[in-house]
Amino acid sequence: MEAMISYGNIDEKGADEPDPAYMHHCREFELRNDNTAGDGLNGSIRLDENDLKAVGAEPGDPVRVYAEADGRWILYERDTYTDRAGIGMPKGHREKLGLDSNNRTVELWLDEAKSEPDDTSDEDENTGKQVSLTGEEAKEREYVLIPDDSPIKYHHVSSSEDNKTECGISFRGREYRRFSDPGDALDQCSDCAIRSSDDMTNKELVEWLGEQAGFEANEGTPAYLSKGQLVALRDYVLELQEEQTDESADENTANA
Repeated sequence: MEAMISYGNIDEKGADEPDPAYMHHCREFELRNDNTAGDGLNGSIRLDENDLKAVGAEPGDPVRVYAEADGRWILYERDTYTDRAGIGMPKGHREKLGLDSNNRTVELWLDEAKSEPDDTSDEDENTGKQVSLTGEEAKEREYVLIPDDSPIKYHHVSSSEDNKTECGISFRGREYRRFSDPGDALDQCSDCAIRSSDDMTNKELVEWLGEQAGFEANEGTPAYLSKGQLVALRDYVLELQEEQTDESADENTANA
């Protein structure tokens, strides 16, 4: 279970933003350097068993995580490790806190998980399997590591082709390893993440669109785009279309 909830600057917090005073304070942690991670950090955080007990959780249970670092804060939910008292902080979350190999200290608080049920699926009381509203069993997302493509980057397995990644790489007949939990030590293929946008929140989708089209994503309600943002997206798409037209014209000229 992974849910991004909110983040921002500590000195810009509003009255409705999370207050760590009502959460269980763990302590400050110094993340380990990890050359295999894209940002040079290992996001695995070792907790005390008492930290989990304080929020009524056991290894493997979801918890709400609040963290502060470098004047920024983030609140998210994540499953704790099943084999030990610990929690992961993914690369994207570390980046939102401004953490890097030179700034590795983060302060952590925990609370019980409070995620709202997903309104697109329900839990089958008899089997414990997640099913869609139509009654069909929901397919668990799978990931794949293809060593000869990249030993540190994992891909999303295509939802339509079993031996192909979402970004279009076929791993049929190649060495690969499939798994259901990518953990925190590997980087995610950005192209797969974009094509698997059903896993992204509205805010994350708007942020990605803003990065592509050059507008700030923190304007207005995250579920909607303002007129200015829509205009920026339209201009961006038109520029892409013009570039594709120019490339096609160049190819035709070269082949003439």
